[in-house]
Amino acid sequence: MKKSNYLFALALGASTLTYAQVGIGTSSPTVPLDIQADDAAIDLNNSNTGDSDPVIHFQLESATTFSVGVDDTDDKLKIATGATGALETNTAVTVQSTGEVGIGTTSPSSLVEISSGTAGDAVLTLTADTDNNNETDNPGIEFSQDGGVLTSFIQLEGVAGTKSTGSLDNAFLIGSEHSGPALQFITNDNVRMTIDPGGNVGIGTTSPTVTLDVDGDAIFNESGADKDFRIEGDTDTEIFMVDASADAVGISTTTPSSGLDIQTSMGLAHTVVTAVCTLDISYNTVLASDASGDFTITLPAAASNSGRVYYIKKTNSSENEITIDGNSTETIDGATEVVLYVQYDAIRILCDGSNWHIVADERIPHTASMKRTTAQSMPHNTTTDVDFNSEVFDIGNIADITTDKITIKRAGKYLLTGSGGITVENLDRVNVNVDVEGTTEAANWLSCSFTASDATHIASASVVVNLASGDEIDMSMYQYDDSAGGAQNTHTGAGVPTLTVTEIR
Repeated sequence: MKKSNYLFALALGASTLTYAQVGIGTSSPTVPLDIQADDAAIDLNNSNTGDSDPVIHFQLESATTFSVGVDDTDDKLKIATGATGALETNTAVTVQSTGEVGIGTTSPSSLVEISSGTAGDAVLTLTADTDNNNETDNPGIEFSQDGGVLTSFIQLEGVAGTKSTGSLDNAFLIGSEHSGPALQFITNDNVRMTIDPGGNVGIGTTSPTVTLDVDGDAIFNESGADKDFRIEGDTDTEIFMVDASADAVGISTTTPSSGLDIQTSMGLAHTVVTAVCTLDISYNTVLASDASGDFTITLPAAASNSGRVYYIKKTNSSENEITIDGNSTETIDGATEVVLYVQYDAIRILCDGSNWHIVADERIPHTASMKRTTAQSMPHNTTTDVDFNSEVFDIGNIADITTDKITIKRAGKYLLTGSGGITVENLDRVNVNVDVEGTTEAANWLSCSFTASDATHIASASVVVNLASGDEIDMSMYQYDDSAGGAQNTHTGAGVPTLTVTEIR
């Protein structure tokens, strides 16, 4: 049909013509209406002063699906669903004369404003249903109302599907809950990371109290190339440095030369114990006070504490004892237990995974001395035990003047020294014997031929021996007076009978 005939037919009201093409400014139209001009435009001018919208309808099968036009009530360009009148009631998109675009709102206050207008409805969803894992994914951005209070989320939602590693769970959310203003990362209804308004970041906690608050395990560069890790102070100086290539940690140094290199002062945690306890990983330096009585500190099982170090010190001045006991049959330097007897006794012990070893021994040597300050009669030609009546000193609580003995508490080497004098003329012989468990370990005798009156004849004896715990040390004296043949008294001034025992450590 010629174009002139087509236009004539239109003028006659024909409605069944199809495939006609009209060209304005072109003689070769390619669509039903083809307008070509330098200033091509279509003006829809509503001259009616009443409520009438200039509008274009889009139809499918004679039914209007969308309408685009200017709403006469507010002079805004709108896209709506439906036919005439839909611009006011079914508005989907609004463009204000000042350029703001509203989706779901007819009064946008920002350049682009999106609102669902219904509590709980998502306002923006981006959907992608294909990927390389044969699963159905729905990543999207969702801003919604929850009970009338704004809850905003970016939602990456996955619908159950199959992939090589199993099923994909429901959702990954990034957003802010209305219950508290914080940006949160959520998977499977569990908050994984939180950023609060003050800028604190929490991982594993929803209430971070510092710039980075991690509640749980953290791994830095578990695989791949070696990486250094640093914590720096305000002046860009390294406070903490991990040298990955050297497997070394430095504190206040950037070049640690040992596994742990500390180039500043160091503080250690300490725990005060006053009663029976079992040590664990929370203990380091243990200050033990036994003012209320003896008690035992038990070590943890060696198998799970290889490399662990404890420093244990007795702090009070009582004569009570603190026993350090290995777990079950485990030993400390081969012994099942170590006892701290004296104030400020201390040991540092190291676990090798099977037993414990003393790496620093600060136990004070046990030493005691007893003497006889008044005269004691010594029979002629008879060995007689010295009856001590005074303690000179006693470190370790090992001397007892009621038994005249010094009792060993800790096995080891000891120096035993005894001395004593007899005051008499012409004494032929004086002996001093130091005895261990009734057997003489050291003896000395002195032959004398003094004629002066009240002459003092002094003998002494000393020996170093290995002693066992529980061994008893005492001292005896012997005098022989050939001329008088009678008993003689021990001296009461210089040279009084004295027994001293000193532990060699």
